[in-house]
Amino acid sequence: MSEPIAPSGRGSPALLTSKVPQISVLFWVGFGLSLTTIIVGALFPIALAVQFATRRYAPVVYWLTVVLISLVGTLITDNLGVIAIAFFVFKANAVVCFWAAYIMTRPLGASIGDLTSAPTADGGLGLGYTITSVVLAAVIVALVAHLSVRLAAQRRQVQGSAAAAAATV
Repeated sequence: MSEPIAPSGRGSPALLTSKVPQISVLFWVGFGLSLTTIIVGALFPIALAVQFATRRYAPVVYWLTVVLISLVGTLITDNLGVIAIAFFVFKANAVVCFWAAYIMTRPLGASIGDLTSAPTADGGLGLGYTITSVVLAAVIVALVAHLSVRLAAQRRQVQGSAAAAAATV
């Protein structure tokens, strides 16, 4: 079987059969995660607006929007990984890491809220806004209460250990 050759005679067979185009490798590596996130994050709403404004099916617009939503989802996950590494490995400021993660996950929460509250005819679970809001509020209150009690117990334990250490001196 013969190797593919570029019509112009240029290019190597390996380059022609590569499943990852060089442009995307150069884009990801050359710009880095932050700049790539900004660029793709700016392009996605534009593509989405064009998609909604288009009256007929336009394959280029449709598939560009599909690709960009996939990239945005991947970039959100990648950025959350960077935030976790910054916090756990490099001991970055907890408040900064919290707000960065909160901002990154906000679209996910909105999507889950839409999924649970939308009518089943529209592809949702049909729980409605009231039930979805009450369940979400209950989960948030339960998590905050649990974490508050846990933190208070940890503080008492640390204070008890410090008092015991001071008493033995």
